[in-house]
Amino acid sequence: MTQFPQAFQFNSKYLLTIHDHLYSCQYGTFIGNCKKEREELKLSEKTFSLWGFLTNSADEFVNPLYDYASKTEVLQPSVSPQNIRFWRGLYCRFEVGTHPREPVIDLLTLTQLHTASLEDHAKHLSKRVDGLKSLINTAKASGAVKKFLPSAVTGMVARQEVEEVNDSELEKVEKRFVELKTALVEKCQSSKM
Repeated sequence: MTQFPQAFQFNSKYLLTIHDHLYSCQYGTFIGNCKKEREELKLSEKTFSLWGFLTNSADEFVNPLYDYASKTEVLQPSVSPQNIRFWRGLYCRFEVGTHPREPVIDLLTLTQLHTASLEDHAKHLSKRVDGLKSLINTAKASGAVKKFLPSAVTGMVARQEVEEVNDSELEKVEKRFVELKTALVEKCQSSKM
């Protein structure tokens, strides 16, 4: 994976999960020495398959650098001593004293997930701003601004009466909503870069 990061569809977490469940016996996939023993023990009736679990949670194991076009090439890794690396992700993951560096692929995956989460949140906030804007327009049309907007949004004291609300204060609130929406869109676009 170090020499050909674009050639593998799955990341190192996929191999670590298979390695962990090889010895955990949580799934019946690796119990017994052969397929015949697994059939005699009727493991398919008594246990779940590890492959089903891996398929259901495939998003965790995707390699963001994977290139389908590289699949047709035959891999010829260099086996010279300087290219053989110690797999810290497997052998050092439980050591408290050392802090192995995270693989770049895992960091890219986490970054993609975080970016997708931020984009979803930005869409949610944009919808909310649009909803509040339509509430303002409805309230402005009906003259019941105090009924629809809380005093925290309008910035008015609770003891003020509805008659005291004037159009300039309502326009300030609308302008503030537009500014917040613009800032939110700019923040999302800058996080994509």
